[in-house]
Amino acid sequence: MTNNPYEFDLPAALIAQEPVARRGDSRLLLAEPGHGPVGERVFDELGEVLAAGDLLVLNESTVLPARLATRRVDTGGRVEILLIAPRGDDGAWSAMARPARR
Repeated sequence: MTNNPYEFDLPAALIAQEPVARRGDSRLLLAEPGHGPVGERVFDELGEVLAAGDLLVLNESTVLPARLATRRVDTGGRVEILLIAPRGDDGAWSAMARPARR
């Protein structure tokens, strides 16, 4: 557990691996101060929830196009590796692999 509000557990299963077929169907996080818990809509409904004076926060982060298709040496099984971010100057990267053992 950490006291840093910007650090939290995010299960890999909740991270989109592919974009939605129609951009307007992408999920939209809705936070209405004073109206209870955070809600969820789709991007096409953005105009229905915005009012004059609302704050719209855009996240323009990108995912590196670094997806590697590989095979296991021992079984020949397919493994896909997604490079997330470099971890320093030694060439090491944070990555996610599919399928992955827990």
